[in-house]
Amino acid sequence: MNLHKFLENDIWQLPAKAKGLPRQLLEGLLAVFVAGRDFIEDKAPLRASALTYYTVLSVVPVLAMVFAVAKGFGFEETLRERIMSTSEQNREVLLYLFQFAENALANVQGGLIAGIGVIMLLYSVVRMLSLIEESFNAVWMVGKARSWLRKFTDYTAIAIFAPIIIIFSGSATVFLGSNLEEFARQWGWYDTVGGLLTFITGGIPILLVLGLFAALYMIMPNTRVKPMAAIPAGIIAGLLYVGVEWVYVSFQIGVSNYNGIYGSFAALPLF
Repeated sequence: MNLHKFLENDIWQLPAKAKGLPRQLLEGLLAVFVAGRDFIEDKAPLRASALTYYTVLSVVPVLAMVFAVAKGFGFEETLRERIMSTSEQNREVLLYLFQFAENALANVQGGLIAGIGVIMLLYSVVRMLSLIEESFNAVWMVGKARSWLRKFTDYTAIAIFAPIIIIFSGSATVFLGSNLEEFARQWGWYDTVGGLLTFITGGIPILLVLGLFAALYMIMPNTRVKPMAAIPAGIIAGLLYVGVEWVYVSFQIGVSNYNGIYGSFAALPLF
């Protein structure tokens, strides 16, 4: 009972009794405590599992939508190469997904059910983004979701600009890296700054991931999220994402190299 009373009441009085650095440390610890408590009370793991499940089901229609947009701008092959470069060890799986997405687009573009196909394609994309918004709204304690008109405009903008950002981010990384390297070689600085250039160009994709998470925190909840709140959260979430991705890829490669039969276990972390 004393511990319960301390956690419910007394712990919140501690920062007021401290000053300077100890007070800042206590406030930081309380913030972590509140985040952990709300993480459990809001059933965040359950929401994450549901989002993962629906995301897996929506991979093909979302890819079809993304490729349709990229094809309209003439960037379809560039986008395909960009996606393939992010997961060389899953090349066969990605080729299957690309084929399924192309089949979905073919069904949409022709035949008597073209109209129904377009509606189902758009519905799958909107539904997935709506579930993401619903989860974000729960975290931010927002009781009301976007109107259907705002969902249509906002989600359409995301569907159009996301593939363009993916393409240009990859192209910018390659362009910047090659030009900086050439500049350093021309001036004879490569031996001195070559390692730094490699570090910078390698860090650009990570910075883009951090920026993406920060943008999600500002855009997806149906409320105004201040940049000073979204940016630190985006950095933390992005670094965790990159770390988990590295562990996942390392595990996957290890299993596949050990035995082709056990390579199927590499998909376990996805769920």
